Amino acid sequence: MIEPALKEFIQMVEKDRLQRVRCLQREPLSRHTTFRIGGPVDLFVEVFYPDDVAKIMSFCKTNGLPIKIMGGGSNLLVSDGGVRGLVVKLEAAKVDDFFRETANDGLAYRDDGNVIVRVHGGLKTKTLISWCVRMGFSGCEFLAGIPATVGGAVKMNAGTQRGCMGDVVETVEVIDSEGKYHVLDYMKDCRPSYRHADIPESGVVVSATFRLLRSRPDKVRLKVKSIMKERLEKQPLGYPSAGCVFRNPAQNLSAGYLIDKCALKGVRIGDAEISAKHANWIINRGRATAKEVLSLIEMVKKRVFDEFGLVLQEELEIWHEDETM
Repeated sequence: MIEPALKEFIQMVEKDRLQRVRCLQREPLSRHTTFRIGGPVDLFVEVFYPDDVAKIMSFCKTNGLPIKIMGGGSNLLVSDGGVRGLVVKLEAAKVDDFFRETANDGLAYRDDGNVIVRVHGGLKTKTLISWCVRMGFSGCEFLAGIPATVGGAVKMNAGTQRGCMGDVVETVEVIDSEGKYHVLDYMKDCRPSYRHADIPESGVVVSATFRLLRSRPDKVRLKVKSIMKERLEKQPLGYPSAGCVFRNPAQNLSAGYLIDKCALKGVRIGDAEISAKHANWIINRGRATAKEVLSLIEMVKKRVFDEFGLVLQEELEIWHEDETM
């Protein structure tokens, strides 16, 4: 029974007057995922300050309260029955929260032409890119069109063929499940690989230090526009989705190619459909359920294995109803 711990948590938030913490009871997670799928969580908690994140993590650890961390909700499928406990989302409320409180607005210039920027983990990557365009800083363009937060992008080493977080992130600040702070060297400590970094699932990335290059606003803007044009041509961005569903089985062999060769484009179960534009995307045509999406995933895995003898692995994260952390 977690109800007593939930009640005590709400009382703790009110008593300690945690700054800008918003609690929503029985909140449908479909409102917070790009798939627009997912049942309710007992308590959805939006947090803006890292110190409050630390207090929440410590409380949950001490009281055995299940907790999950949500970034931008873009690489995630939540069960139709929802999840128990807390879902915590770190938010950057406005552009003023962009930088952590450091000297010189979080900027540092190096003689080699690099710009070092310390960024709030709850910042949306879209906002980061817009700021980089305005400032004329290059390096993050590959994030164009990826609907994530900085923290979420860091945890999965988000990227494309044009680049990944491992190319631009130097250090990350993480709060662990006990509420303790850690500053990690991204390459040495987190060892980023294909859509993965060695950061505990329960850890919250509250800031990241980026290494960018000084350029010109017009050049950065042109590159971002080119990337977005290509995405619009190749990806079904007009529908709710979680992006790519499966990892590529090899560097020169894409999951989308294999699924396409199995003639699965356009296959539909309920309102869940394998996109006709990009075979590695499953889209929500309106009222798709997690059950329908999971049925498509299993169908794809079986067909690809039967045809090619390869086992596809999911890239998206799946939260099942009975999971706890």
